[in-house]
Amino acid sequence: MQAAHFGLTALLVSACSLQICSAAAAEASPSPLPDLFDYLTDLAKNQTFYYEPVDPEYYLKINNNSIIEFNGTFYEDLNGTFYQLQREANGSFVLPSNESAITESANADGLDYGQVLGMSWLFYEAQRSGPLPATNRIPYRGDSALSDAAPDGTPMTGGWYDAGDCLKLNFPAAFSASLLAWGLLEFPDGYTAAGQTEYALDSLQWIANYFVQNHHADLAFTGQIGNVGDDHSSWGRPEDMTEDRPGFDLTPTAPGSDLLAETVAALAAIAIVFESIDANYSNTLEAHARDLYVFATAYPGKYSDSISEAYVYPSSNFLDDIAWAAAWMYQRTGEQQFLTDAEAYNQRNINEEGGGGYIAYVWDCAYWGTQVKLAQFTGSATYASEVSRFLEAWLTGTSPVQYTPAGLAWVSEWGTLRYTMNAALIAEIWSQNIATTDTLNSNRYECWARSQMKYVLGSDGVGHSFVVGFGVTPPVQCHHRAASCPDEPATCTFDNFNADTANPQVLYGAMVGGPGVDDSYVDVRSDYVKNEVAVDYNAGFTGVLAALTGSSNTWAACVAGSYVIARGNLG
Repeated sequence: MQAAHFGLTALLVSACSLQICSAAAAEASPSPLPDLFDYLTDLAKNQTFYYEPVDPEYYLKINNNSIIEFNGTFYEDLNGTFYQLQREANGSFVLPSNESAITESANADGLDYGQVLGMSWLFYEAQRSGPLPATNRIPYRGDSALSDAAPDGTPMTGGWYDAGDCLKLNFPAAFSASLLAWGLLEFPDGYTAAGQTEYALDSLQWIANYFVQNHHADLAFTGQIGNVGDDHSSWGRPEDMTEDRPGFDLTPTAPGSDLLAETVAALAAIAIVFESIDANYSNTLEAHARDLYVFATAYPGKYSDSISEAYVYPSSNFLDDIAWAAAWMYQRTGEQQFLTDAEAYNQRNINEEGGGGYIAYVWDCAYWGTQVKLAQFTGSATYASEVSRFLEAWLTGTSPVQYTPAGLAWVSEWGTLRYTMNAALIAEIWSQNIATTDTLNSNRYECWARSQMKYVLGSDGVGHSFVVGFGVTPPVQCHHRAASCPDEPATCTFDNFNADTANPQVLYGAMVGGPGVDDSYVDVRSDYVKNEVAVDYNAGFTGVLAALTGSSNTWAACVAGSYVIARGNLG
């Protein structure tokens, strides 16, 4: 699909950013569409485009010709081309001249992977807690949880809300941040093609800053904000929360090697992202990562044994997390001791914790990512064979992996798509950037990852998308407080949770948990197993989107080369 630009290289869509602005338009409006203004202006060409509202709501007719839709974050023309808007410091929305549209992927799969990549980063912006920046692109989100603090009173504003609730949980958040940074480092061309690099950097810096803030004393790190029972007993906007939100620290007497190590990995990976952009900032992240690495290794223990409210993400081990952290510290610093540590902790994870026995890559099992890094660093066939074992299990459906009738590789009733997308991320990194000389298997792995993304986006499989705001019949009732609430000043309570209507707000880019093993899925807000969203759900998914956006491969080539195992509707 070729993008139609209307000549708008700098499209201003906030009334007050225009050269002529009525007094009525200058007043704040709760509607995503400014009430009164007469034109849109292309500043680059000094051209004026008159408009008039048309039905349905939020559609505009430009110069009596093109019709576009404004929903607060995107413009979309009738051909389905999306234009991503950037919010300026003055509150106006601008279509950046160097990113005039969320671009179509170079491949011919019939799916705009770059568009979904942009949407996925919007999801992470929608999860932000604390005082929001002037560049906030989520019109229904505002400042929230401004009193969050560590046990000693140190402010702990910022970070991400974990899922559809308002807890801030650093164990899955740190794992997610490391995967997001990994995807950016491995597939920068995809980010460039989609025009999403700056948004990715902004979100990675947002979460890294929060992790730095959490490290409020040499041996004190705030690992969680919020009481699970109190949080889950209410329903409403994050901005309206009134319940007590205690902070929980990790200390030498309350250790959490797993959470701390995942934070080390995230900070080291993000430090690498920024090392050629802002060396001072990169060094700051590395310094905190070093200190937290010492903390994690000197005081061993599982964070969920120390934080009483950590039972929503209980940890089963911690040696895998330390190995993952050491691998990233080696990549950041080049210091041999970190590589030695990574191999040693990896072997201990195998010997003492059964590392490699569970064929899933997720927040509680960092083992498989570590095998990729160690294979890359050492060239050892031992690590490479482990990666191959993992990928072959996913391709062939070796327990616990099984295939749904429509072709999804499935491992868990709860949030199954995250497991699939995390495996697909390893498949893309391995096939595109590491095992490139193994042409046959590289093609098999890449094509498998592509087939699974087709299922998630609704191109094949069950015929509907699992990503909010994208594709055929996407979810409209995802389990998410902010998305379920109407515009202020209307109240938001459990009545909104129970309403059998679409969410008033569109949580663009959020991938829901996914189907049952029989492909069953009902788009209902109360189903937090299949229809909730979470920061860890989108982490591997985002990296796969970047890989596909920057890839020259196509689904047609996968089929023609017989690299696809036909299952259900896939292949």
